[in-house]
Amino acid sequence: SGEDQFTSSVLHQSMGDLPSHRVMYFTYMHEPGIKISPAWNLGIGQLRNRISNYYLIDVWLLNNDVVFHKSGWLSALSERLHITGTGMVGTSAMSLFGHPFVTGGIWGFNLAKALTVAEDGKILDERMSYSCMDVDLSIRMANAGYVVTHVPGVEFGDDPMLTHLVSQTV
Repeated sequence: SGEDQFTSSVLHQSMGDLPSHRVMYFTYMHEPGIKISPAWNLGIGQLRNRISNYYLIDVWLLNNDVVFHKSGWLSALSERLHITGTGMVGTSAMSLFGHPFVTGGIWGFNLAKALTVAEDGKILDERMSYSCMDVDLSIRMANAGYVVTHVPGVEFGDDPMLTHLVSQTV
């Protein structure tokens, strides 16, 4: 069943580059024929159902076309996300018609904050199957008053921590 697949695919461990009190749950959702947004919503929903302290949960969405060059990327992103008022953070940022949004190989948000802008209980718009989920959620977060930002040097710059191969998933 889907529940059994989810349970067997969750890894619970502490990350070496994060403070010891932060615990991460890794989820890989693979259902034949399911698109990215519904799969991510399914995984996020399962997390929400299992953990009652939403404010403690940071959700990191990782594309499968990322090449890692060095450690420290998760710590850098996590530290930026925990600055007061921040709603979303990513490895890069762009702007669309004056609306800033985070994007890149990895982007994330605090679950409690994202639930305040969820539509019909879903954080990601499932009509957007392979792209623009980051744009949509960023705009909803910004409209709710949260800061939407990136961490310079993680994905771009002279010595980036990672490289996103861009659209290789599709």
